[in-house]
Amino acid sequence: MAIIKCGECGTKISDKAKVCIKCGNPISNKKIYTTQETGKKLKLSKLISIILVIVGIVITTNSDGLSSNNVMGITITLIGIMGYIISRVLIWWRHS
Repeated sequence: MAIIKCGECGTKISDKAKVCIKCGNPISNKKIYTTQETGKKLKLSKLISIILVIVGIVITTNSDGLSSNNVMGITITLIGIMGYIISRVLIWWRHS
């Protein structure tokens, strides 16, 4: 149990309280995601996605025709692009 301040009047109350004991303001126990909290995980996934795209492009450009290396390079590139898009959507979803 933690002690928090009411957002309306500043009275110290339990984080388990549903309303402030002084002013009756409803207390939201909903988790608030800050940019700093979500940023680290999502920045890491974006970085990994960008690295996958670069590695996939390098593999694709260094292979000939429809070899297995070319297919693997294209697959890695597509996985990287999809990972990047998913990361961006999650960032938007949590901060909008």
